[in-house]
Amino acid sequence: MQQINLLTPDLLPRPDVFPARFLLTLLTVLVLLCMPVAGWFWWQAELARTKHERVLAEFDALSARADQLDLQRQMTGEAMVDGASTLDTSQRQLLARLQSIVTSPSLSARLDALSQAAIPGLWLSEITLTPMAYRLQGYALAPGLLPAYLQRLTQQPSFAGMAVARLGVQTAAEEAKIAFSLEAGGAAP
Repeated sequence: MQQINLLTPDLLPRPDVFPARFLLTLLTVLVLLCMPVAGWFWWQAELARTKHERVLAEFDALSARADQLDLQRQMTGEAMVDGASTLDTSQRQLLARLQSIVTSPSLSARLDALSQAAIPGLWLSEITLTPMAYRLQGYALAPGLLPAYLQRLTQQPSFAGMAVARLGVQTAAEEAKIAFSLEAGGAAP
């Protein structure tokens, strides 16, 4: 009678390195994880697109108004010569507004600058951004964190050149932190 060793590696079934069920589960998990991220990116793109369209519409309206003012100035005779300085002033204001719209940093650039200037122990509770100004409210664990945060923030290109108009600091309800409010806008002196 001849004996056969059934534990020989050639006779044992070989386990799959990556079974099909494991690969399918992994692929499903990856797809499910990527869906919210893709949705968030789509949402951000839609927000940027609508803001871009709104700014372009405002730019077109202001350009049309500037063209209308130019046409009025060209069509007027000596009766409008006295009002020419008023038209020039309104045109300068209109062109300054157009320039501020075109050259103001985007919302995403400002938010990115806020994240770049972040300091541990200081957090924002309210953010208001306009093309030429901003207002921040938040809390800090130590009073010394606020000057360092302001220095880091003013070094960001999106906030450079804006003068601090008002800074308020007060002790919060919990003694371990202070509340602050910061308003800035316009050109720095």
